[in-house]
Amino acid sequence: MKKILYILISLGLLTAAVILIISTHTSQSQYLPPFGPVPPPEMIWDVRTDYSGLTAYEPVHFKFTRMRESHLPELIPSNYYGTLLPYSSVAMTDDGRLRASMSGFVTKDGVIVTDLIYDNVSRAYNPNPHTPLPAYQLSVHPPSGREAIWDSNIMQAVCALDGSWITPFDYVYAGFSDEVFFMMKDYETFDIDVYDYNGRLLYNMLDHGWTENIHMYVWPGSIANYIYDGYGFIQMEDNTHVVFEAKSGNIRHTEFYEIYPSAGGLTAVRVSAGFGGSQRWGFVNTDFEFVISPVYANVISPFHNGSAVVETFTGVQQVINTKGEALLSVPGDYHIWRDIHGDEVTHIVYSRYDQSAPVLYTADFTEVKIPHSIQSVSGETDFYYRYLGGGWFSGEGEGGSLVFNNEDEIYFPGKRLIHIDSEYIIYIDYNGEEPLYGVIALDGRVIIEPEPGISVSAVIRRGKTTAFVVNTAYNYYSLDPLLRHSEYRLVDTDGSVIRAGAGVLTYDVDLELYHLLSLDYFAWLDADGNTIISIPLMSYALD
Repeated sequence: MKKILYILISLGLLTAAVILIISTHTSQSQYLPPFGPVPPPEMIWDVRTDYSGLTAYEPVHFKFTRMRESHLPELIPSNYYGTLLPYSSVAMTDDGRLRASMSGFVTKDGVIVTDLIYDNVSRAYNPNPHTPLPAYQLSVHPPSGREAIWDSNIMQAVCALDGSWITPFDYVYAGFSDEVFFMMKDYETFDIDVYDYNGRLLYNMLDHGWTENIHMYVWPGSIANYIYDGYGFIQMEDNTHVVFEAKSGNIRHTEFYEIYPSAGGLTAVRVSAGFGGSQRWGFVNTDFEFVISPVYANVISPFHNGSAVVETFTGVQQVINTKGEALLSVPGDYHIWRDIHGDEVTHIVYSRYDQSAPVLYTADFTEVKIPHSIQSVSGETDFYYRYLGGGWFSGEGEGGSLVFNNEDEIYFPGKRLIHIDSEYIIYIDYNGEEPLYGVIALDGRVIIEPEPGISVSAVIRRGKTTAFVVNTAYNYYSLDPLLRHSEYRLVDTDGSVIRAGAGVLTYDVDLELYHLLSLDYFAWLDADGNTIISIPLMSYALD
C-alpha cells in the first residue's frame, strides 16, 4: 500500500513540473516583446556634409619666447630683463566669469622669465600718498613639507620692476613707504627687515631696543602707514611718540601725545595729554620746531597744497596757510569739509544742523552757486556734493545728479555719476528694473548706450580720457547670473569698438598698457589695443 501511494505522489509531482515547464515556455506577458528577433528601426541617413558655411578656425597669434626651454621655477636676478610684466593663468568662477589664477613674469619683448609659479603678483604702492613704487609684491603658498609661519597660508617677497633683485620668501607681510619697505616675519612682534629699493637689507627693527616700548595697540604690519617724508611716527607705552628715521631706524623721543603728519607739509602735533578742551594742537617743521603755535583745539585736516583746516577753542573752523593766517572762517554752527582732487583743494561748508544747504568754494575761495534746478527739477534738497576737477562740482541725491560750475549745469534724472572729466561722463541709470551703465559726452553725444550687466571704466592717459573699457560684471539684480560670461570691449571716444572678445580687459595706467585675460591665453596690448605679447595658457611650452 505504501509503495502504491509513493508512486502516485511521484507521478503527481512529475505532472505538475511538466505543466509548469510547458506554461513557462508558451505563455507571454503582454508587457514584453514577442518571441523572435526584433527588426532594426528604420534609419534615415540624412547627414550634412557641406561645411562651406562654417567659419574656419583661426588660432590666436601667440607672441612669446622663453628664456630657456627647461623649467623656469624662480626669478633669477639679472640686469638685462628691462621692465618685467606679470602674466597670469585663468580660472573660471561658478558664474562663468574669468579671474587671474597663478602668475609669472615676461619681458616687454615677450621673453618668459618665470613660469606660472606665484599665487599673486601686484605692484607695490606707497600709502602716503597712494603712488606706485619701483617694486612688485610676490605671494606664494609655502612649499610642500615646509611649515607655515604663524599660521599664515602665504609667504611673501618683493622684487625690482626690472628683476635685478629679489628678497627671500621669508615673510608674512610687506609694507611700503617712499624710500624703504618693511618685510614682517610674524604677526606679533617687530621682527621686521627693512630694505631700500636697491634690494639692500638695511637693518632689522629688533636691533633697536626702542621697539620693546611700543604701545601694545600698534600693530607691526601697520608701521608703513606712519611713514611720511622718510620719517616714522610711533606711539609708545607712555602715550608719547618717537620719531624714527626710516632708512636707519634711529629715533628721537618727543613729548607729543599725538602726531598728524602730512607728506610735503607741516606736521600737526598735540602737546597736552588731556582730552576735549584741554588738548592743544600746533604745527612743527622737519626739525620738530613749532612753526604755528599750539593754539588750536583740533586739527580737522592736515596740510595739503599749502593749507589745512583747524578748529579754535571757540568752535570756529578755519582754513589756514603755512603761516597760520586764516583764509576762510566759518561760525561754530558750521563745519568745513575739504575735497581733494589731485593737487586741487576745494572746500564745502555745511551747516551742522542742516546739511542740505552747503556753500561751495573753489581752490581760490570763490563761492560756487548751487543751481536752483536741483530743487525745481528733482524736488529734493538733500544732495551729496563733491568736487570733480576742472572747475566742476556735482550734487547727487535720490532724484538724480547735477554737474555744474558757475557758468553751466547739466542735470541727469535717476542717474549716479561714477566718472566725469572735462569731456565725458560715465553714469549708472537706476530708472529701470536693472541698473544700466552708459557714457555720454558733455556736449550731449552718446558714446555708449545704457546697457545692463556691464562695468565701464575710463582709460586716462596723461590726464586725458582716450578710450573706455567695458567688461561684463556680476549683476545682483539679474535672475540668471550664470549667463554673464566674461566679455570685453575697448571703445574709442567716438563710440566705435576698437577691439572685443571673450575675456577680461584692464588698463594699467602706470605702464600705459592693457592686459587681457582670456580663457586660453594672456596678452599685453599697446595703447592702441594692438597685441604686443600673447602667451597661450594651455601649451606644452609652459609645462
